[in-house]
Amino acid sequence: MKVLGISPLDKDSTVTIVEDGAITFAAAEERFTRIKLQDGFPWRALQAGLELTGIEPADIDVVAYPFFSWQEETILCRRNLEAEREFIVEHWPLLRSHCANGSEVEPSRVAPRLELIEAHTWQSNLFRMSALTWSVPVSQVYGRRMRFLVWDETNCKLIGLIALADPVFNLAVRDKHIGWTAEDRRKRLAARGTTCCR
Repeated sequence: MKVLGISPLDKDSTVTIVEDGAITFAAAEERFTRIKLQDGFPWRALQAGLELTGIEPADIDVVAYPFFSWQEETILCRRNLEAEREFIVEHWPLLRSHCANGSEVEPSRVAPRLELIEAHTWQSNLFRMSALTWSVPVSQVYGRRMRFLVWDETNCKLIGLIALADPVFNLAVRDKHIGWTAEDRRKRLAARGTTCCR
């Protein structure tokens, strides 16, 4: 029996091919697009899997997809987009002054400064709004993240976002080996900043 497994399409899409209980191929789409946590349908990974294993689409007995049907997923996506639209409409008037337009930026004078974001603050709302509205996609990840705003000191405007996911911040083996407590880790892996304008 040949089984094609496709992960949920919301982040880090993957393909796995199993033949008679043995994994013969497994790869994430990001390996082919070079975009970390690539979402969407894993076309390139699927093509590579079929080529590597020599399987034709007609040879596949079962397709396993561990999420909703496409109708249910469409409803979920629309619901999530509507929730995000409401967030943007509510917060944009309060946060837009922190975003620069092209005439406010002098590239030769940019002086970046990082600000560690605390949860449930206007800065966390600014991070979320920027991640939703900027043209460069920001991946959604599960678990704890250390999030930073990147400010330009010369005009007090937001110029970037940085997010470090769990594996970078919460690494028990490293912490135990070094002898760090949670507070030690926070002090050594993040420098708290203050925003240049409110």
